[in-house]
Amino acid sequence: MVFVFTRAYNAEKTLRRAMDSVLKQTCPDLIYYVLDNGSTDGTWDIMQDYAARDNRIRLLRNEKNTTLTGVDGWKRKKLIQHLLSEYNAEHYHCTLDADDEYEHDFLEKSLSFMEQHNLDIVACGSDYIDVQTNNPCGIRKINNNLIIEGRGFSDHFPTYIRFMRTVWGKVYSFSLLRKCTFNNRKNTSYINDTLSTMELYGYAARIGILEGTLHKYYISNKSVTYKWDPKRLESSRVLYDEMCAYLTGKCGGLTLENDYVVRRAYISVTMRNLIVMFRSDLRLSEKLRNARYLLGDMRTKETFRRGRIWWIGKELIQARFLRGGEK
Repeated sequence: MVFVFTRAYNAEKTLRRAMDSVLKQTCPDLIYYVLDNGSTDGTWDIMQDYAARDNRIRLLRNEKNTTLTGVDGWKRKKLIQHLLSEYNAEHYHCTLDADDEYEHDFLEKSLSFMEQHNLDIVACGSDYIDVQTNNPCGIRKINNNLIIEGRGFSDHFPTYIRFMRTVWGKVYSFSLLRKCTFNNRKNTSYINDTLSTMELYGYAARIGILEGTLHKYYISNKSVTYKWDPKRLESSRVLYDEMCAYLTGKCGGLTLENDYVVRRAYISVTMRNLIVMFRSDLRLSEKLRNARYLLGDMRTKETFRRGRIWWIGKELIQARFLRGGEK
């Protein structure tokens, strides 16, 4: 059995697409939990309509948006804890954003790959779609199936880091989920998914990445990624420190290549935070103070001091401003 989770907030324009992609999976043995996280549009009505027609759907509802208000309520962590307490057998879990979709054979291919190779996690590639034009605007994939275990967690880090940054696009085994806490002790925003997934990768013995793409990721500049939150200030620093801790604990240390990859991820998040901040309605004095805080950090200085990656900042700034960034 696969337990799928979608959290929706004011998603009446996209939720049908997401739900259809789950309910039309060629693997029918699934239970689909859909959460209305305090929506004020027609999201709840859509969920009720689907639930009336398909008994695999389980509806959850928060009266207020837990992300915006900080109130307690249903979240992915709470649902996982509930499922693990209810089911002792080895089942599986995956998640899907309310504005994205899976290919109809995503679960079938993922579970077959997982069971064939005794994997804790299976990840797939993604096609990036511009919501304004509905045209492809990027892709994240590998060309051949990859199994990672043992020393491979260090050797293949430059490849699988792209598949470790997000919660979606993956299937997780219950046995692995039972080992994790999903506690964000760093009190940050924006990289919470990465911290949760990194914990899972830390406990995993074997993970696999499927070739090609089985997931569509819709990019919109109206998503929460473009909303400024003061907690974002610490996110790049936390990401750097946690990735170093992950590689030290999992792999015994950082190779030169993996150090480069970690620093590149750090600069990417730093630059994105700068762009979101400068596009916000903060006062200029506060923007400059935050920029000084980010750019004056020792991690930033050391990264740009190293001549072999000096070009990363320029490359990322140009890409984000000229193309409007990513979701």
